[in-house]
Amino acid sequence: MSRIKFKVENWREVRDYMRSLDDLGKSILNDVAKAGADFARPLIENAVSRIDPSLASTVRVKKYRSKNKNKSSAVVEVGGKKKSDYAFHLETGHGHDKDSAARPFIRPTVDTHAREIADHMKDVFFEKVGLPRR
Repeated sequence: MSRIKFKVENWREVRDYMRSLDDLGKSILNDVAKAGADFARPLIENAVSRIDPSLASTVRVKKYRSKNKNKSSAVVEVGGKKKSDYAFHLETGHGHDKDSAARPFIRPTVDTHAREIADHMKDVFFEKVGLPRR
């Protein structure tokens, strides 16, 4: 699984500010996480369509619910109920066909565009909290 991690300067101040917003703060985090996944979705669709066009239509964004008010996540999933195993095997090379080589499409795409995705998430964060982009 590819993850985007980025450092937030002055995190304590940001964290305290988000906590002061209570439910609004959680909503902002949810919006930022989903914005990152929404930004990555077409990039991943494009990458997978070059390997297996039938999987491109199965790419979707899913939000995860967290009870933690300081954490939020959203993911880009590939594959429907029948195709999810196939997408995993295609990405990793692990599966019932021992001779198949991995043909990764998610990790290289996220690695290539990580800075753009993080910048987009930062823009959404600043917009949601009403601050000018730094």
